[in-house]
Amino acid sequence: GFGASPRPAGELSLLDLAAALRDLLDELSLHAVDLVGNSLGGWLALHLAVTDPARIRRVVTVAPAFLYGLPDSVTAADLAAAAAPRDVESMRAYLGRVLRAADARTDDAVHAHLERRSAARDESSTRALAESIVAGEGLLTDRLANVAAPTLVVHGRHDGVVPLAQSERVSSEIGGAMLRVLEESAHWPQLDETEAFVRAVEEFLS
Repeated sequence: GFGASPRPAGELSLLDLAAALRDLLDELSLHAVDLVGNSLGGWLALHLAVTDPARIRRVVTVAPAFLYGLPDSVTAADLAAAAAPRDVESMRAYLGRVLRAADARTDDAVHAHLERRSAARDESSTRALAESIVAGEGLLTDRLANVAAPTLVVHGRHDGVVPLAQSERVSSEIGGAMLRVLEESAHWPQLDETEAFVRAVEEFLS
């Protein structure tokens, strides 16, 4: 779970996440929303735009991941380890892929991220999600042309997780989509260039 919400019981798959978001929208009586998602959340935003278009007014997808599948050489264990590093050096390398700022990789920052990961106690959930990704669940290959919602694709120039070429492909496959590349950002541009990111999103949504 995020924030103070509990982690759902049982093992999660990508399609479970999509169902959970639909359930949340129903619970809040939100019939059509603007949706912003980063990385796996970027996949989720686009997946809902394809599979439940009436619910999505506009989409901002930020370095969307796992849209087209993974190389055969990538295992679920590899993906889980990369997404949830458990030691200092792995965490430092991970932060170097997702954040551009040098102070994001200081000893204090690395240990703070490790403490949060340890507190999450989400090893089984992470492995289950990795297995569903490796299995090709929820692929959007040849489906993005069905996105009818106005779409903004945001990508950091220095992203060490998702290649810029993938966001370029996404923006070319969605009719009328706009691509915005933030030059001083990595995989989390909302943290690397917060003001530029917020400005781009607000301009798009307005």
